[in-house]
Amino acid sequence: MSLYGVLGVLSLATLEGAIRMVTLVVLVGFAAKTYIVHLKRKQEAEGDGDNRKD
Repeated sequence: MSLYGVLGVLSLATLEGAIRMVTLVVLVGFAAKTYIVHLKRKQEAEGDGDNRKD
């Protein structure tokens, strides 16, 4: 997650205009997806994600 932050800061410092906003939106999307996957894996590791009906 910190790498997404570093990439965001670098894009703010080096890019201009619309490409800066597009880059930030893409980075936020990747960060959100990474966080959601992290939460899902954490939930599965705790055993709460088991949806099987035996």
